[in-house]
Amino acid sequence: MILGNINKINQQELQLFSEQIKKAINSLKETDFSKLEDGKHELDGENMFIVLQSYKTVPKSEKKAEKHEKYIDIQFMIKGKETIGHGFINPENKTMQEYDKEIDAELYTEIKNETDMVMTQGTFTILFPSDIHRPGCHLKTETEVRKAVVKILI
Repeated sequence: MILGNINKINQQELQLFSEQIKKAINSLKETDFSKLEDGKHELDGENMFIVLQSYKTVPKSEKKAEKHEKYIDIQFMIKGKETIGHGFINPENKTMQEYDKEIDAELYTEIKNETDMVMTQGTFTILFPSDIHRPGCHLKTETEVRKAVVKILI
């Protein structure tokens, strides 16, 4: 997991990432999301695409955690704020649904040693297959959020 701010990352820091991650972050920096509707927007077919989402956050107890095997997620907060629970693969995690390759997700009800990341406007997080995450949770109260999730095929 990597947490950063899209407005603070510079080209020198971007050189530390793979070409795919650099392309994704540059796309996030350059895209005017106010001109795009929610839904899927291709950057490189199924190899890389953005899913735009608008929703209201909910209490953490109402969200399931997830992990992916096929795609890396880069979650970028366009508007609003939320908490994303984060943890790693651990045999003590409580699985709700085993990995389903159709939806590229394994779902969890409980993550051992889960910590919270605060996402505010301009922040992004890069989530790898070893990162279990629970997005869309209240920071303090319900908040309207607009978020872009870049999916990068591994």
